[in-house]
Amino acid sequence: MDEPNPFADNKVNTYGSESVPIVVPDTTAAAPKAGTAAQPQSYADHFQVTPEIVYAKMRTVVHLSVSREMFVTEPDLYGPVWITATVVAARFFTQTLTRLIISDIYGENAGGVTASMTYKQLTTSAALFFGYTVVAAAAVTLVSRRVLQTSGDLTFVGALCIYGYSNLNWIAPAAICSVLATCLASKPRIETTVVTCLLSLIAGALSGVFVFRQLGAACVEEERQPQWRSAVVVFFAVHMLFALAAGFLLF
Repeated sequence: MDEPNPFADNKVNTYGSESVPIVVPDTTAAAPKAGTAAQPQSYADHFQVTPEIVYAKMRTVVHLSVSREMFVTEPDLYGPVWITATVVAARFFTQTLTRLIISDIYGENAGGVTASMTYKQLTTSAALFFGYTVVAAAAVTLVSRRVLQTSGDLTFVGALCIYGYSNLNWIAPAAICSVLATCLASKPRIETTVVTCLLSLIAGALSGVFVFRQLGAACVEEERQPQWRSAVVVFFAVHMLFALAAGFLLF
């Protein structure tokens, strides 16, 4: 009973009166730099675009004009994603619709094409167009930033914007090639391949000229322009090889 009561200590009477410092975590120290891959919001912002801007860029593609501000300085990803998806959809739906019309008129399956074959071609088309768009944009960015070490503002998103919008020139040829390939299914394979490859080369030439002109204007350094021009010529040649491969593999 003679021991001091621990609850009678002076600190008990002042419990809670002492100010405790509040530690606020520093969120700015670990914040990623703008435009880096570690900031998903930077990519999400490129989908926030008005229809007027998308239509203006599409008109630029159709006219094969050059606009560094639209595609390099202020790129977007909304248009490239939907345009590339439209190419794949045009390939799929026109072939399906053509098969249905031929089946209703002649009462037979056009060329013996089954539903599983059609869906397989849909997967192949999506993988080919989306894959090429991403790989080509990555290659352009790699050559620009790492190989030639240009100080321009052509980023991976900008290259994606250029290649994605260039696919606008593929929508009509893809639909026409699908119709012709279905209607000529009973003809020798060589005839169908020649026709589809010619149309694909036309689409590749139109989209390739647009890509060539946009990439040519992307480099503003005079001392780097000769090397960059040579690289752009190589990109154009690869683009034409892609067009030829698309005509041979997809139709």
